[in-house]
Amino acid sequence: MPWTTKIYGPPGTGKTTTLISMLKTVLASGTPPTRVAYITHTKAACVEVRDRVAEELNLKKGDMKWFRTIHSTCFAMTSLNIGDVWGNKDCDDFNTETDFNLKGSFDVEALEEFDDDKNETDDIVLFAHQLATSRMVPLSQIIPEMPVSAKLASPHAFLDAYQQFKNERGKLDFMDMLTQYNDGPHPAGPVDVVFVDEAQDLSRLQWEIVHKFAANARELHLAGDDDQSIYRFLGADEYGFLDHPSDEDNVLTHSYRVPKAIGEYAAHVIGQIKRRKMKEVVWQDKPGGISNHILDEMFLPWNEWAKGDESVMVLCRHRKQLYKVSRMLNELKVPHTLKGKSMATSPLGECIGTYLKLFHTDENFRPAVLAKMFDRLGDKTQAAEMRSLGASDRNVVLRIGDINLTYKDNWPSIFSRYKWEVAQIEALRKQINEYGLEVIGNKPNIDISTYHGSKGREADHVILFTDCYKQTWDEQENDPDSEIRLAYVGLTRAKNSVTIIVPRTSMYLRALV
Repeated sequence: MPWTTKIYGPPGTGKTTTLISMLKTVLASGTPPTRVAYITHTKAACVEVRDRVAEELNLKKGDMKWFRTIHSTCFAMTSLNIGDVWGNKDCDDFNTETDFNLKGSFDVEALEEFDDDKNETDDIVLFAHQLATSRMVPLSQIIPEMPVSAKLASPHAFLDAYQQFKNERGKLDFMDMLTQYNDGPHPAGPVDVVFVDEAQDLSRLQWEIVHKFAANARELHLAGDDDQSIYRFLGADEYGFLDHPSDEDNVLTHSYRVPKAIGEYAAHVIGQIKRRKMKEVVWQDKPGGISNHILDEMFLPWNEWAKGDESVMVLCRHRKQLYKVSRMLNELKVPHTLKGKSMATSPLGECIGTYLKLFHTDENFRPAVLAKMFDRLGDKTQAAEMRSLGASDRNVVLRIGDINLTYKDNWPSIFSRYKWEVAQIEALRKQINEYGLEVIGNKPNIDISTYHGSKGREADHVILFTDCYKQTWDEQENDPDSEIRLAYVGLTRAKNSVTIIVPRTSMYLRALV
């Protein structure tokens, strides 16, 4: 067993910076980068750390080949090829050749909103199976946690057909990658030092994989925060990090993000959990506060925030609630992103911006940009002409007088292809009328997300909606810790202020109300 350290990183305490410092020390001491592993849950987080360390130490990124996600690590250790991985075409072929209906994704954050008429696919069975595999428990233990579904009454017919189809095609899905390495005769990783980030989010199966991969390493460094273990519904072992044995524990105690007033309130909230690592965090000594808003959310200074420079994060407990808030902001003509996306910064928004700026500004545009706009307008002839012109002279720029295009006041209709686009484009039109063409291409200050989706992020101002659905309301009686952790995560995203919206129903997040 390698020498094991645990780094507890409360919100804003610089956990990633600490890991990078430790990584640099290991590499500077003579350990080859090919013998160091850095395992994360997302590729983006892994690449960010790898690139930063490589630049600061003048290393070749190609030598840092064990900077990977857990799935990627298993993929490499089992010598799989990309063609072995289950893809969208396999999903389509499976549906065509069987009587089953598989979309390939299941909205696990919307379990309580499950509607048999709209969402009755076999994805719910596959998700239940994957959840059972992650937790290493029988499927029968998972099914009671799932929404009531006829599909789950007899799940094995689907699972048998799914496994047979994969066997015939020689395909492995993402869960198979994990079990293939963990259950197979595959060796430990060829590394001396292993770092695991966000360890509180590991499932029981993933812990087994980490232990197998690091079996021959001399050091194992685990970083995380048990107070931010909020992904049990995806299979995470909420006590796996807390209970993991270690030779040394390090607790980061200075938060560089959260103001004292908010931090102390968050500490009071998380302090309701009995089974946790006690941490005395020194919060930021700067202005910051928490307010409970008893008025309708339309009275919040949305337009002031939209025009300012500070970031605003709006958090809801359930995904369905996000769309209600988005519709409300659309009515107020307030630019915002929904789960990180906005029509104003989308490829379609770029085309709309090009169209409007051609007629209302003196800007020049390159032919490639105009080609995208004509493609969207359905004018393939002019799109091809623009691409040809751009290919022949990369320095050419054009204005409205250089092309054949007539302005139409009803531009939202000429850019809409699908019903769902109509409302979004109309909302964009109102925002442009309110704030000008500067809206196009600029990421809004206001983002709407779920509490779960806010993990790892921050904002100057955080708005917390507290209403919840019945399943969450009931579960708080039996398992209050999960919602307490979620409230703690939401509170500690804030750099300046938190506004808690008083619930308008009889079901709410008790940790915040």
